[in-house]
Amino acid sequence: MDEEKRITVRLPAELHERLAAQAKRDRRSVNGEIVHLLEVVLADPSADGESPTPALLHSSPIPPRPEGRDILGGLR
Repeated sequence: MDEEKRITVRLPAELHERLAAQAKRDRRSVNGEIVHLLEVVLADPSADGESPTPALLHSSPIPPRPEGRDILGGLR
């Protein structure tokens, strides 16, 4: 990555805890884990520019999100 953009993202505390736990298991920073997960989802050749495929979400080591929430924890 030659150029980086800095953004601020608000996350529910529970989602941040899940990301932090996953990052620790993967020996990454939380930021590194977020970048990794976004790269995995966006690199999926079957993605059509809409939502990530359910198979990809279910193969993730992060536990499934609560019902009624989107991938980043916001309300649907």
